[in-house]
Amino acid sequence: MNCKKCGAENVDGAKFCCKCGSPLDTPEKNTKINFSDINVEKILSNDKIPKQVKDIINKIMQLPRKVLIGAVAGIVVLIVLIGAVRSHGRTIDLNKYLTINTSGYNGYGSVTAEVDWDSFEEKYDSKISYKKKNLLNKLERFLWDDRSPMNFLEGNVSVSIENDGTYFSNGDKVAYTWNVSDDLQGALNYKLKYKDGTIKVSGLEDAKKVDVFDDVSVDFEGQEPEGTATMTYQGNELDDSYFQYEPSEGLSNGDKVTVTLSEEGVASLTRDYGEVPEETEKEYTVSGTTNYMLYKMSTENCDFDTVLKEAQAKGYAEADPTADVGGADACRKIAILSSLAYGKFLNYEDIYTEGIAKITPADMEYAKELGMTIKLLATSRRIGDSFYAMVAPFLVGQSSPLYSVNDVFNAVFVHGNVLGDAMFYGSGAGKLPTASAVVADVVDEAKHLHRNIMTNWSSYALKLMDMDEVEGRFFVRVSDTTMDEVEKAFGDVQTIEPDDLPDEFGFITPVMKQAEYYEKISKLTGKVLAMIRVKD
Repeated sequence: MNCKKCGAENVDGAKFCCKCGSPLDTPEKNTKINFSDINVEKILSNDKIPKQVKDIINKIMQLPRKVLIGAVAGIVVLIVLIGAVRSHGRTIDLNKYLTINTSGYNGYGSVTAEVDWDSFEEKYDSKISYKKKNLLNKLERFLWDDRSPMNFLEGNVSVSIENDGTYFSNGDKVAYTWNVSDDLQGALNYKLKYKDGTIKVSGLEDAKKVDVFDDVSVDFEGQEPEGTATMTYQGNELDDSYFQYEPSEGLSNGDKVTVTLSEEGVASLTRDYGEVPEETEKEYTVSGTTNYMLYKMSTENCDFDTVLKEAQAKGYAEADPTADVGGADACRKIAILSSLAYGKFLNYEDIYTEGIAKITPADMEYAKELGMTIKLLATSRRIGDSFYAMVAPFLVGQSSPLYSVNDVFNAVFVHGNVLGDAMFYGSGAGKLPTASAVVADVVDEAKHLHRNIMTNWSSYALKLMDMDEVEGRFFVRVSDTTMDEVEKAFGDVQTIEPDDLPDEFGFITPVMKQAEYYEKISKLTGKVLAMIRVKD
């Protein structure tokens, strides 16, 4: 007999459908049930009926016949309901165990996706198992390591993030995708349910902007055109390897070296310290106030006022440049050095001081013709029992170590009766070299707090010889005079006649005292355009 509702075939005389439990129409009313007509074996052999239900059926069939009259329909309904419940309960929604994490800072954030396997295992570890009928053909290659169903599941389920490895900002939309092996479906006693989706990034903090180049220094060594550059990072957040600088060799004075912070360095700074650089690239050039100005005048043929404004703009010269260009700053320094060297106090006001304000591009042209350069030198010398000190521009030849001291670098050149010649060289202008010197003095004072340091420095003033008695050679530019007149006054001189200056010429005198120079120069009828001392 077939059920009119579901079409299932039933035994003759059955009152209810063995599949859906609906009442069956029978040709005659009969309240008795012929239990011999119920194919119990067929019901029990049905794979769709759970084992728990089969156990209940066996127990019911052992009941008295009177009880069985009302129980047959219940058995069938029970089979249907339990099967439906079992079918629904064997589906797992993986999205319930999905965890999305954001970290980092706005513009440099990261997004990760993972399955909360701990929570999953807590709920399903004792329930999940392999389906026996699919074990041989679908799991054969996994059985060699005797993996549990849970380990098998973890090894074949993952979640990936779109554009993984890139940096995200608040408001970015990021897609995630489930990666589920085909071997899982049908291999386990649970069906897996999952759905890909998109999340919106939020909650990333803004990184603090910093100037990483405050801790970067570039040092230059050697002589042009084969100078070399060395970069050092003195901060704590980064490493030198995050910086690149070029060119690093084959350098001449005035060349620029570009220092660049790599993307890896930016990421490290932001990720580890919550800081983002204000700029990732900066140019460095070698630049001492007066030395820088003289170098610019020499190499770029600029006048004094133009170079002075540039030096002020770059912080190499003070807003009031008098102390720098007038030689007063160098004067105070040579006064200190002389007092230390000679053990007596030297008043800086007693030192002859001449600045560079009168140096012109024409002077630089003569220096080039001579193969020399012009430097502002603060000089102190002991001659027997006499001493002299002065600050003035000098023509310096290529044989002198001071010739290659350019831009913002300064040097201290020392000649001792036993030591011989020695030179100390380094940066002498700008905020960082100045700050370093000040801090060094403060630290030195702190180390010797409440202590008396013995020094050989007498309070008696050092008496300097008259400048008229100081000997040297002099470079002179003249016009409206003749070479014969110059040689008549000074004797054998070295003359210079630049092609670009046809209305004048220059000459270098023999060694003489300053007083002798002034006496001889007064005999010329022409005009003296400039006088610069020559360093020997």
